[in-house]
Amino acid sequence: MSRLVFGWWDERVFLLLAAVAVWLLLGALFPGTPGRLAAVALFLVPGHSLLAVLGDNDLPVVALLLAALLAAQCRRFLLMGLLLGCAIATKQHALLAVPLIVIWAGVRGADARTIVRAGIAGTAVVAAFIVPFLLWDAAAFFRDTLVFIVGGGTDAYPINGFGLSAMLLSAGVIHGARDAFPFALLEMAAAGAVWAVGWRWLRRGVPASDVLILAGLIFTSVLFVSRYFHDTHLLLGVELILAGLASRAWRPA
Repeated sequence: MSRLVFGWWDERVFLLLAAVAVWLLLGALFPGTPGRLAAVALFLVPGHSLLAVLGDNDLPVVALLLAALLAAQCRRFLLMGLLLGCAIATKQHALLAVPLIVIWAGVRGADARTIVRAGIAGTAVVAAFIVPFLLWDAAAFFRDTLVFIVGGGTDAYPINGFGLSAMLLSAGVIHGARDAFPFALLEMAAAGAVWAVGWRWLRRGVPASDVLILAGLIFTSVLFVSRYFHDTHLLLGVELILAGLASRAWRPA
């Protein structure tokens, strides 16, 4: 649309808008000094400026997750579900943070019926994005999503980066960059561990900053044991952890 209207396209303009949204959302989640410290901690992570210039496409999904967390904090649970659906449709990694935000919503007063309604709303949003592709070519959609991420063969994403997969490839445990390996099982184990910790921890009535810390941990741990783990994935986890720690550590005199 930007190219058609203005004759140019640069996604960094929209990433800048996402960055502004992230800054404002952190301020709304943690009013006053904690929010400012969280925003500074998130955007001053070493390497963030370079990656943002190159096109850090995780900023929009971070903004959507923060907006969903804010909606849960304000007890607007249907809006929370819609925002989580948008986050998942934007980047499927967002699904990892959904159980953590839902658990915290339960602590904020959402009962089972309310959570189910929010889940239906979020599912409808995701379906609105993916159903057209399924109707167009279901086999291609399957290859380009599931097989591409966790499968093997010519349709699989080649192992690269500096995570566990690259270590196993370098050590000769995995022989080819496109060979099949049960990364999905490792990812589920890592996610399950963080979700279990989150279930026990968030039910204590901890602040929203702890949700950010746990979200950062689950992104880092799960992506580390996937087929790929890049600097942007490390940044995604670290910036959320530091933002959560900065807002949580501050206490008024």
